[in-house]
Amino acid sequence: MNTNRENLAWATLFGGFVVFIALCVSIPLAINSYLRTAAQPLAITVQTNQGAATVLNPRGGGSAVLLPGTPLSDLEAGAIIVTNTLADTALLQINDPRNDALIARMTLYGSSRLAIQTADAPRYATSDQVKRLVLELQNGRLRLVTAAVLDPDLQFELDLGDGIRLRVEQAGQYSLERTNGAAQISVQAGRATVLAGGQQLTLNANERAAVDDQQQLTGPLEAERNLMRNSGFQDGLAQWTLFPWNIERQDQPSGKVEIISDESGRTLHFERVGVGAADTSIRQDINQDVTDFQELRALVTLRLLSQSLPICGNFGSECPLTLRIDYDDSSGLPRAWQQGFYIDAAFAEGPPIVCVSCTPPYMEHQPTPQGQLFAYESANLLEILAQQGLLPPSRIRSVSLIFSGHSFDVEIVETALIALD
Repeated sequence: MNTNRENLAWATLFGGFVVFIALCVSIPLAINSYLRTAAQPLAITVQTNQGAATVLNPRGGGSAVLLPGTPLSDLEAGAIIVTNTLADTALLQINDPRNDALIARMTLYGSSRLAIQTADAPRYATSDQVKRLVLELQNGRLRLVTAAVLDPDLQFELDLGDGIRLRVEQAGQYSLERTNGAAQISVQAGRATVLAGGQQLTLNANERAAVDDQQQLTGPLEAERNLMRNSGFQDGLAQWTLFPWNIERQDQPSGKVEIISDESGRTLHFERVGVGAADTSIRQDINQDVTDFQELRALVTLRLLSQSLPICGNFGSECPLTLRIDYDDSSGLPRAWQQGFYIDAAFAEGPPIVCVSCTPPYMEHQPTPQGQLFAYESANLLEILAQQGLLPPSRIRSVSLIFSGHSFDVEIVETALIALD
C-alpha cells in the first residue's frame, strides 16, 4: 500500500512538472503568436460630396444612406459603397489606426460601386505581418491619391473583377474606370503593376493601360496627366507664388498662412479674422499649350471651416475660396475661368450665386458642407467654354487659389489640372 502511494506521489509530482514545463513553453509561444498575428481594421471614413451615397453592411449590419455633412466612420471589410446616379460622388479616406497617418484618399464618382475586400493592419509593433488593403471597383470610376510616402509594409491592390488587378507600388495619383466588362487604368504620378488575362504590365507616371471585355491587356498608352507640380503641397509652397494680403481697413489685421499636417496629410491653411474685406492668393505658372487637348478638368480637395459673409458677398466676388485658371483663347485674348466655393448654410436670400462683377464664363458658386473634406472636379472645361459661346483656350497661363472675405478659415489638401492630349 505504501509503495502504491509513493508511486502515485512520484507520478503526480512528475506529471505536475511536465505540465509546468509545457505551460512555460506554450504560454510564451501563444503570446508571441498572438502578438505577431493579431490584426485590427484600418480606419476608413466615407462621406458624400454631392447627392447621396449608400453604404451596405456597415459595422452593425444593415445599410445607411449618406447625405452631405453626415460622414460614416469605422467601416470594415465587407462594406460596399454605392453612388446610384451620375450626380452622386463620395469621398473615402483610409488611415493607419495606430498613428492616424493617411494611407489613401479616394473619390468615387457617379454610378459606381466599391467593395472593401481587405483592410487591416498589425495590432502590435512586434508583429511581422504587413498592412493589407484590397478594394474592389465593381463598376464606375475612382480616383486615388496615396500618402506622400507609401508605407513599405503596405500591400495595396485594387480588384476590377474578371482577374483584373492593380498593385500600387509607389505613392502617387491613379485613376481607374470599370464599365461594360472593360477597364481603363491611368497613372498620373507613381508606379503600379496591372495584371489581367495572365499578362502583367508596369505603368509609370503619365502612362495608361486598357483591358477589353476579353481581358486583353494593352499598354502602356498615353495617359491623362496633371499639369501642376507640388499639387498636394508636400514641398510646402514650392512652385507657388504667395501674394501679399490686401486689407480694406488699415486698422484691421491680415491673416495667417501655414502648412499643417493632420489626418488628411499635408494641408495648406489660410485663416483671417477681422472686419472689412481682405484677400490673398497663391499662383502657379503653367505656360502649357493646350491647342490640341481633348479634355481639361480642374480638381480641388478642400475644407471650409468658417466664413462670415453670406455665400460670396454682395457681388459674389468674395468667396472664401476661388479656383481661377488664367488662359489665352484661340484668338490670343487673355481670359479667366473661375469657380467659387462657400459653406452651405441657411443664408438669407440676396447675395448672388455667381460673381456678377467678373467676366464670362459665369460659374455658379459651389456650396460645401462646413468642416467636411470636399473633393471637387469640374466637367471638361473645353466643353464648358463652348457651351457659353466662348473660344477654346490655346494656352494655360496659370492656376490660382484666391482666399477672400471678412473672416474665413480654409484648408486646401490638393489641387490639380488634369489634361488629356
